[in-house]
Amino acid sequence: PILDLAHLNPRSMTEVIDAVDESARAGRLLLMYSHGAVTHSGFDGPRAINHQNLARLRAAGGVVGLTPCGPYHQSPEDFRAAIETIASIPFEGRLGHEGIAIGTDFLEVNDTLPGLGDADSIRTWLSQTLSVEAAASLVEANGRRLLARAAGGDDTPRTVNGGVE
Repeated sequence: PILDLAHLNPRSMTEVIDAVDESARAGRLLLMYSHGAVTHSGFDGPRAINHQNLARLRAAGGVVGLTPCGPYHQSPEDFRAAIETIASIPFEGRLGHEGIAIGTDFLEVNDTLPGLGDADSIRTWLSQTLSVEAAASLVEANGRRLLARAAGGDDTPRTVNGGVE
């Protein structure tokens, strides 16, 4: 099961992370923060995740979902900065782009960022903007690992052709 922490206030989020991280449920119940951004103007209160909970969520293997549209992000550069900020916080003890998901092609989302309006354009932008490893992680590997974990399988990163998969 995946438990989404989006829209919880900081105290409730802390309590959920505590309950999952410090029990037999650790590793079996997946945590996600699917809000679209870690912060954005007008929603910096209870609907945004604080840094302590973001760090704990990443340490516990929780997924952070980003969406390349307003009001979450104002420009492609802002979106990239959000990706890199999250990647700078260790995911299960490792720095990098693991545990970051990018949502796209949502119904009734018309305020997409220039050049990031659908999955194909996001894939192209990622491959032109980030390292090969980061783009591969965000385009495919993170999703495959999340599905494997959700199904109770092994989600350990593997090395394939000299890179992490």
